[in-house]
Amino acid sequence: MALGIKLSHIPLAPSPTTVSIPPLRPSPLRASPPASTSTSGSSIRHGSIRQGHSPVRCAATSKPRSEGNFNVNVDPAYIDGASYLKTIGYTNPAEIARILDVAMNPGSMFADYRSGKRATNASARLLSVQDDMEPVVNYLLSKNISKGDVMKVISGHPAVLSYSVQQRLEPFWQYMASLGVQDGRLAEAIIARPSLLGLDVDKNLEKIIDYLKYIETPPEQIVKYLLQSI
Repeated sequence: MALGIKLSHIPLAPSPTTVSIPPLRPSPLRASPPASTSTSGSSIRHGSIRQGHSPVRCAATSKPRSEGNFNVNVDPAYIDGASYLKTIGYTNPAEIARILDVAMNPGSMFADYRSGKRATNASARLLSVQDDMEPVVNYLLSKNISKGDVMKVISGHPAVLSYSVQQRLEPFWQYMASLGVQDGRLAEAIIARPSLLGLDVDKNLEKIIDYLKYIETPPEQIVKYLLQSI
């Protein structure tokens, strides 16, 4: 049986519509090399340089160094410090950068990775390998702390590189000895808890000990508190 359907009753598909596609524009996220070495438009501060939208960690100085498409200013103290840390065993560039930033930059962005708290280093300054960093490492080695353990101490408490041996580390060792803590036991405690070196004898350590004595804490218990919990 024939179906009485006329072709004129069948809806036809609409004719294709022409769509105009605008030309592609360069992505605003694509960084372009700076036209000149001028610092206009860039925020430069000690410890970091911001160029465009990408922060570059380094120390500000007047001597530019080429880094990819950017001119990066790196203070010679950071370059020398990185070279020295490599001589004592450090190989990870990110770890070297973190250590140097905490030791040299008063406004370091790095927090204490153990506690998660922002811990500023009041002694932070541009360091000399010969006058600052090397004496600290040699002093720790003289206390029978192995080279590998010295690295653990520095990684755990990078601020130690900015401490004076004569004004900070030696008085600390002498004060602990006055409490009956021998070098070997103190070295073990520092390797386990490098932040112990953050206690300054004049500013906080004596106050802590005086309080513990005031509440009649036994001497051995005082030492235990110092080495294990404070």
